[in-house]
Amino acid sequence: MNVSAVQEERGPRRLKELKKIPNSCRPSSLKCEDNRQILVQILVTCLQQAQQNSLQFQSISKLQRDTILQHVWSELFVLRASHWPIDISNALESCLYGEGSDVNAQHLMDIIKATKALNADLMELSLLETLILSRPDLAIDNRERSQLNFNLESAAIRLAFYVSTNGIHHVKQEEICCVKIPLRFSKILLALRNLTIQQNRFKTALNHLFCDKVEDKS
Repeated sequence: MNVSAVQEERGPRRLKELKKIPNSCRPSSLKCEDNRQILVQILVTCLQQAQQNSLQFQSISKLQRDTILQHVWSELFVLRASHWPIDISNALESCLYGEGSDVNAQHLMDIIKATKALNADLMELSLLETLILSRPDLAIDNRERSQLNFNLESAAIRLAFYVSTNGIHHVKQEEICCVKIPLRFSKILLALRNLTIQQNRFKTALNHLFCDKVEDKS
């Protein structure tokens, strides 16, 4: 993904401007284009937060950051879109169009629904994003690999600690130790694993959706 190619939308396009969009990517209506701009804004927000708000991500080089984002931008989008303050299901459904896109669109809707069921709070979302961005397997050299391993382990420890100390005031002590903490932590990690595994199934639909906004090189 060419991160620098993603530009923030500045209001709805007029009808004549829709002609600039390739036929394979053209929305069927102005309403769909308005919805699409909402989704583009979410994508822009994901990338901005990844680039600016994560100290761990800033600890690696720009080349390494771009390499990782080329592979994980769709995971970041799904994570944020599934926990957006407003329900964007209708916006997604209205914009997932095109020949042969139905199966991929269904994969995308299914993974968003499953990720939304996680009901992660802001801290959990932030730590999940850090885990997504900490990919030693995508390291460009040994120094970057070492830093990414450190980021991955640090984020996992912080997530475990946060889960163990948050939202447990009304639970019996034995349930906290034996059930609630490991269950919540496991649920979060399984959701993250599912997001990564399913990426290739829903990324096609996102590439189609943002086809005139991003250049996918992964």
